[in-house]
Amino acid sequence: MFNHGGGRFVRRLSIEHMASPAKRAEKPLRKVGFVGVCAGAGSTTLALAAAEWLAGAGAAERRMAVTALELSPASGARAGSPYDQLGCDRRFAGRGFASYYRLAKDGGPLPAQPQNLSGAVNWALRVPGEGGAHPGTAGLVRLLHTLPGDMVLCDVSAALLAEGRDTARDILSGLDRILCVVDPQPSRLLASVRIMEDVRAAEARGVPVSYIVNKMSAGVNLRELTRFLALKDPVFIPALPAETIHAAEYGCRTLATEPALAEAFTQLFQPR
Repeated sequence: MFNHGGGRFVRRLSIEHMASPAKRAEKPLRKVGFVGVCAGAGSTTLALAAAEWLAGAGAAERRMAVTALELSPASGARAGSPYDQLGCDRRFAGRGFASYYRLAKDGGPLPAQPQNLSGAVNWALRVPGEGGAHPGTAGLVRLLHTLPGDMVLCDVSAALLAEGRDTARDILSGLDRILCVVDPQPSRLLASVRIMEDVRAAEARGVPVSYIVNKMSAGVNLRELTRFLALKDPVFIPALPAETIHAAEYGCRTLATEPALAEAFTQLFQPR
Protein backbone atom coordinates (compact mmCIF):
# COMPACT_ATOMS: atom_id res chain seq x y z
CA MET A 1 0.00 0.00 0.00
CA PHE A 2 2.72 2.52 0.96
CA ASN A 3 5.23 2.56 -1.89
CA HIS A 4 6.35 6.20 -1.73
CA GLY A 5 9.52 5.60 0.25
CA GLY A 6 7.49 3.71 2.84
CA GLY A 7 10.16 1.08 3.50
CA ARG A 8 12.79 3.68 4.38
CA PHE A 9 10.28 5.48 6.58
CA VAL A 10 9.46 2.30 8.48
CA ARG A 11 13.09 1.53 9.19
CA ARG A 12 13.95 5.08 10.26
CA LEU A 13 11.01 5.47 12.60
CA SER A 14 11.45 1.98 13.99
CA ILE A 15 15.05 2.71 14.95
CA GLU A 16 14.15 6.02 16.59
CA HIS A 17 11.18 4.45 18.32
CA MET A 18 13.25 1.64 19.81
CA ALA A 19 16.09 3.92 20.90
CA SER A 20 16.24 4.61 24.63
CA PRO A 21 14.87 8.11 25.27
CA ALA A 22 16.90 10.61 27.24
CA LYS A 23 16.30 10.44 30.97
CA ARG A 24 14.08 13.19 32.38
CA ALA A 25 13.62 13.94 36.02
CA GLU A 26 10.34 12.59 37.34
CA LYS A 27 7.75 15.34 37.64
CA PRO A 28 3.99 15.71 37.37
CA LEU A 29 2.67 15.55 33.82
CA ARG A 30 1.08 18.99 33.86
CA LYS A 31 1.58 20.24 30.29
CA VAL A 32 0.00 17.68 27.97
CA GLY A 33 -0.47 18.16 24.23
CA PHE A 34 -2.77 16.53 21.73
CA VAL A 35 -0.54 16.68 18.64
CA GLY A 36 -2.14 16.01 15.29
CA VAL A 37 0.47 14.73 12.85
CA CYS A 38 -1.50 16.07 9.89
CA ALA A 39 -4.37 18.46 9.29
CA GLY A 40 -7.71 16.88 10.05
CA ALA A 41 -6.42 14.13 12.35
CA GLY A 42 -8.94 15.18 15.00
CA SER A 43 -6.61 16.49 17.70
CA THR A 44 -8.79 19.58 18.28
CA THR A 45 -11.96 17.56 18.86
CA LEU A 46 -10.11 15.25 21.25
CA ALA A 47 -8.35 18.07 23.14
CA LEU A 48 -11.56 20.03 23.74
CA ALA A 49 -13.42 16.94 24.90
CA ALA A 50 -10.56 15.76 27.11
CA ALA A 51 -10.36 19.16 28.82
CA GLU A 52 -13.97 18.95 30.00
CA TRP A 53 -13.66 15.24 30.78
CA LEU A 54 -10.63 15.85 33.01
CA ALA A 55 -12.32 18.79 34.70
CA GLY A 56 -15.31 16.58 35.45
CA ALA A 57 -17.89 18.75 33.73
CA GLY A 58 -21.30 17.43 34.72
CA ALA A 59 -19.82 15.18 37.43
CA ALA A 60 -20.71 15.44 41.11
CA GLU A 61 -17.23 16.71 41.97
CA ARG A 62 -14.69 18.64 39.98
CA ARG A 63 -11.69 16.45 39.21
CA MET A 64 -9.01 19.05 38.53
CA ALA A 65 -8.48 22.63 37.40
CA VAL A 66 -7.84 22.49 33.64
CA THR A 67 -6.79 25.15 31.17
CA ALA A 68 -7.28 24.28 27.50
CA LEU A 69 -4.65 26.07 25.41
CA GLU A 70 -4.80 26.38 21.64
CA LEU A 71 -1.36 26.44 19.99
CA SER A 72 -1.80 27.65 16.41
CA PRO A 73 0.43 29.43 13.87
CA ALA A 74 0.70 33.13 13.17
CA SER A 75 -0.44 32.61 9.59
CA GLY A 76 -4.06 33.10 10.59
CA ALA A 77 -6.94 31.42 12.39
CA ARG A 78 -7.72 28.06 10.84
CA ALA A 79 -11.09 27.00 9.53
CA GLY A 80 -13.10 25.34 12.25
CA SER A 81 -11.29 27.11 15.08
CA PRO A 82 -11.84 25.84 18.65
CA TYR A 83 -13.35 29.21 19.57
CA ASP A 84 -16.02 28.75 16.92
CA GLN A 85 -16.49 25.03 17.60
CA LEU A 86 -17.41 25.83 21.19
CA GLY A 87 -19.53 28.84 20.23
CA CYS A 88 -17.55 31.04 22.62
CA ASP A 89 -19.31 34.17 21.41
CA ARG A 90 -22.51 32.58 22.76
CA ARG A 91 -20.93 30.94 25.82
CA PHE A 92 -19.37 34.19 26.99
CA ALA A 93 -22.09 36.60 25.85
CA GLY A 94 -22.39 39.48 28.29
CA ARG A 95 -19.14 38.77 30.16
CA GLY A 96 -16.45 38.96 27.50
CA PHE A 97 -13.70 36.59 26.46
CA ALA A 98 -10.10 37.35 27.45
CA SER A 99 -7.58 36.97 24.62
CA TYR A 100 -4.59 35.16 26.11
CA TYR A 101 -2.77 35.56 22.80
CA ARG A 102 -3.04 39.35 23.04
CA LEU A 103 -2.01 39.31 26.70
CA ALA A 104 1.08 37.25 25.82
CA LYS A 105 1.99 39.52 22.92
CA ASP A 106 1.71 42.63 25.12
CA GLY A 107 4.42 41.10 27.30
CA GLY A 108 2.93 42.04 30.65
CA PRO A 109 2.21 39.72 33.57
CA LEU A 110 -0.25 36.97 32.75
CA PRO A 111 -3.26 36.55 35.05
CA ALA A 112 -2.79 34.04 37.84
CA GLN A 113 -6.50 33.24 37.89
CA PRO A 114 -8.61 31.69 35.09
CA GLN A 115 -10.14 34.32 32.81
CA ASN A 116 -12.47 32.25 30.61
CA LEU A 117 -14.17 29.65 32.78
CA SER A 118 -16.95 27.61 31.18
CA GLY A 119 -17.80 23.95 31.59
CA ALA A 120 -15.26 23.83 34.46
CA VAL A 121 -12.44 24.65 32.01
CA ASN A 122 -10.41 27.82 31.48
CA TRP A 123 -10.43 28.25 27.69
CA ALA A 124 -7.21 29.90 26.44
CA LEU A 125 -8.24 29.94 22.81
CA ARG A 126 -7.28 32.12 19.90
CA VAL A 127 -9.95 34.66 19.02
CA PRO A 128 -10.73 34.58 15.27
CA GLY A 129 -9.87 37.80 13.49
CA GLU A 130 -7.05 38.72 15.88
CA GLY A 131 -4.24 37.94 13.45
CA GLY A 132 -2.16 40.84 14.75
CA ALA A 133 -2.37 39.54 18.30
CA HIS A 134 -0.28 36.41 17.76
CA PRO A 135 2.56 36.32 20.32
CA GLY A 136 4.96 34.23 18.22
CA THR A 137 6.48 30.90 19.21
CA ALA A 138 8.19 32.37 22.27
CA GLY A 139 4.87 33.79 23.46
CA LEU A 140 3.12 30.46 22.97
CA VAL A 141 5.81 28.72 25.01
CA ARG A 142 5.39 31.37 27.71
CA LEU A 143 1.65 30.67 27.82
CA LEU A 144 2.36 26.95 28.01
CA HIS A 145 4.58 27.42 31.05
CA THR A 146 2.60 30.06 32.95
CA LEU A 147 -1.13 29.45 32.49
CA PRO A 148 -2.98 28.44 35.68
CA GLY A 149 -4.38 25.00 36.42
CA ASP A 150 -3.52 21.52 37.62
CA MET A 151 -3.19 20.66 33.94
CA VAL A 152 -2.63 22.71 30.80
CA LEU A 153 -4.11 20.61 28.02
CA CYS A 154 -2.95 21.77 24.60
CA ASP A 155 -4.41 21.50 21.13
CA VAL A 156 -1.21 21.58 19.06
CA SER A 157 -1.92 22.51 15.46
CA ALA A 158 -0.14 20.53 12.75
CA ALA A 159 0.19 23.81 10.84
CA LEU A 160 2.19 25.30 13.73
CA LEU A 161 4.63 22.40 13.83
CA ALA A 162 4.96 22.50 10.04
CA GLU A 163 6.34 26.04 10.22
CA GLY A 164 9.83 24.69 10.88
CA ARG A 165 12.00 22.31 12.86
CA ASP A 166 12.91 24.97 15.43
CA THR A 167 9.26 25.79 16.10
CA ALA A 168 8.39 22.10 16.45
CA ARG A 169 11.31 21.51 18.82
CA ASP A 170 10.44 24.51 21.02
CA ILE A 171 6.76 23.55 21.29
CA LEU A 172 7.16 19.80 21.72
CA SER A 173 10.05 20.12 24.18
CA GLY A 174 7.89 22.36 26.35
CA LEU A 175 5.37 19.56 26.89
CA ASP A 176 5.52 17.05 29.74
CA ARG A 177 3.66 14.50 27.61
CA ILE A 178 2.65 14.18 23.96
CA LEU A 179 -0.56 12.48 22.85
CA CYS A 180 0.16 11.90 19.17
CA VAL A 181 -3.04 11.74 17.09
CA VAL A 182 -2.88 9.73 13.86
CA ASP A 183 -5.42 9.58 11.04
CA PRO A 184 -5.27 6.04 9.54
CA GLN A 185 -6.23 7.09 6.00
CA PRO A 186 -3.22 6.24 3.74
CA SER A 187 -2.92 9.69 2.17
CA ARG A 188 -3.03 11.27 5.64
CA LEU A 189 -0.34 8.86 6.86
CA LEU A 190 1.96 9.89 4.04
CA ALA A 191 1.32 13.55 4.94
CA SER A 192 2.25 12.78 8.55
CA VAL A 193 5.89 11.82 7.96
CA ARG A 194 7.47 15.17 8.80
CA ILE A 195 5.61 15.83 12.07
CA MET A 196 5.89 12.21 13.13
CA GLU A 197 9.67 12.58 12.84
CA ASP A 198 9.50 15.67 15.09
CA VAL A 199 7.42 13.75 17.64
CA ARG A 200 9.89 10.86 17.61
CA ALA A 201 12.76 13.31 18.07
CA ALA A 202 11.01 14.78 21.12
CA GLU A 203 10.48 11.25 22.42
CA ALA A 204 14.20 10.56 22.04
CA ARG A 205 14.87 13.72 24.10
CA GLY A 206 12.80 12.24 26.93
CA VAL A 207 9.25 13.53 26.37
CA PRO A 208 6.80 10.64 27.01
CA VAL A 209 4.63 9.90 23.97
CA SER A 210 1.36 7.99 23.70
CA TYR A 211 -0.15 7.24 20.30
CA ILE A 212 -3.83 7.59 19.38
CA VAL A 213 -5.21 6.18 16.15
CA ASN A 214 -8.34 8.24 15.57
CA LYS A 215 -11.24 7.60 13.16
CA MET A 216 -10.76 3.84 13.11
CA SER A 217 -13.10 1.76 10.95
CA ALA A 218 -13.35 -1.76 9.55
CA GLY A 219 -11.67 -0.52 6.37
CA VAL A 220 -8.35 0.19 8.08
CA ASN A 221 -5.57 -2.34 7.41
CA LEU A 222 -4.24 -2.53 10.96
CA ARG A 223 -1.13 -4.53 10.05
CA GLU A 224 0.02 -2.02 7.42
CA LEU A 225 -0.86 0.91 9.66
CA THR A 226 1.21 -0.28 12.62
CA ARG A 227 4.08 -1.43 10.36
CA PHE A 228 4.22 1.90 8.54
CA LEU A 229 4.34 4.03 11.69
CA ALA A 230 5.96 1.46 14.03
CA LEU A 231 3.37 2.31 16.67
CA LYS A 232 3.74 1.03 20.21
CA ASP A 233 0.57 0.21 22.19
CA PRO A 234 -1.68 2.78 20.48
CA VAL A 235 -5.11 3.71 21.79
CA PHE A 236 -7.76 3.26 19.11
CA ILE A 237 -10.78 5.56 18.80
CA PRO A 238 -13.54 4.63 16.34
CA ALA A 239 -14.77 7.06 13.72
CA LEU A 240 -17.76 8.85 15.20
CA PRO A 241 -20.97 9.29 13.21
CA ALA A 242 -21.16 12.64 11.44
CA GLU A 243 -24.46 13.39 13.16
CA THR A 244 -22.78 13.08 16.57
CA ILE A 245 -20.11 15.62 15.67
CA HIS A 246 -22.58 17.95 13.97
CA ALA A 247 -25.00 17.88 16.91
CA ALA A 248 -22.21 18.73 19.36
CA GLU A 249 -21.04 21.73 17.36
CA TYR A 250 -24.57 23.02 16.76
CA GLY A 251 -25.04 22.76 20.52
CA CYS A 252 -21.72 24.55 21.20
CA ARG A 253 -20.48 21.66 23.32
CA THR A 254 -17.61 19.20 23.38
CA LEU A 255 -17.83 15.41 23.08
CA ALA A 256 -16.68 14.88 26.67
CA THR A 257 -19.55 12.52 27.46
CA GLU A 258 -19.27 10.46 24.26
CA PRO A 259 -18.67 6.87 25.50
CA ALA A 260 -15.96 6.02 22.95
CA LEU A 261 -13.94 9.11 23.88
CA ALA A 262 -14.49 8.67 27.62
CA GLU A 263 -13.14 5.12 27.32
CA ALA A 264 -10.07 6.34 25.44
CA PHE A 265 -9.43 9.13 27.96
CA THR A 266 -9.63 6.62 30.80
CA GLN A 267 -6.87 4.60 29.12
CA LEU A 268 -4.75 7.67 28.42
CA PHE A 269 -5.06 9.42 31.77
CA GLN A 270 -5.40 6.60 34.27
CA PRO A 271 -2.54 6.45 36.81
CA ARG A 272 0.42 4.50 35.51
